[in-house]
Amino acid sequence: MSGVSAPYRFPLDLVEREPIAPAYAGPVDIWDIDQTYLDTRLRRWRDLIATALESAEDKRARPGVVPLLHALRRGTDPERPCPLYFVSASPPQLRPVLEQKLAIDGIPCNGMALKDHLALLGARRLREIRRHVGYKLSALLLFRARWPAGAREWLYGDDGESDPVIYATYRQIRRGELAGEALEAQLAELQVDPRDRAAIARLAEQAQTASPPPPGGSVEAIYIVRTDPTGGPDLDHLPGVCVVRDAAELARRLAERGRIDDRAVEEVTAAVREQQPR
Repeated sequence: MSGVSAPYRFPLDLVEREPIAPAYAGPVDIWDIDQTYLDTRLRRWRDLIATALESAEDKRARPGVVPLLHALRRGTDPERPCPLYFVSASPPQLRPVLEQKLAIDGIPCNGMALKDHLALLGARRLREIRRHVGYKLSALLLFRARWPAGAREWLYGDDGESDPVIYATYRQIRRGELAGEALEAQLAELQVDPRDRAAIARLAEQAQTASPPPPGGSVEAIYIVRTDPTGGPDLDHLPGVCVVRDAAELARRLAERGRIDDRAVEEVTAAVREQQPR
């Protein structure tokens, strides 16, 4: 008897080592890695190769980010650590190095999604290695379908690539503002491959059913870190997106929302001052 093949989805590698408890209700932090957690530069193909060859010890976190991640994980209740996930466009072959880097920094991680570059190469989809909209929306929706309805997403990225528009689109999906043909039309404008448009629309419907959002959606906040302190793309047109200069400003914003305490803000600010290149 022949098996039934699984529906198509974007090639990715998703691992959830510590699933969220079904009764959990509260924040879930989802971070990008390159240029958000780690200080990397990916402007050219050779930058990708150089990054892939780095050891965990070679990799450097952005100033202040490690104490900020510790503070978010602690939350306001030490007995109830907040779940932390990463969605990165790095390939699965880097998972051991990335997990080792997290261990060096003392950051427990519930799960991590990575983009399957080899599968894309095998399918001759070279452009998708540098495009991230289809991949990251797929990963976010796959994770969301696993989480309890009480989980509330806090999304963190940078302005160096596509994080702002990806997160804003995901927020619209979870608010019920984009679905079906309207979602596929939006994805077409974002130059998402037709196969991925249909797959994402299906994943969105599955996530809405498996983990129904409350009125107003499940995304609590979107924070985008500027990669160039002298400026960057205009993001004012994207609803729900808050732009910050560095980890210190992000810490202050999170304290205003009650996610971390004033002592954590002081620790992060001191780390930024100490680690910032002069």
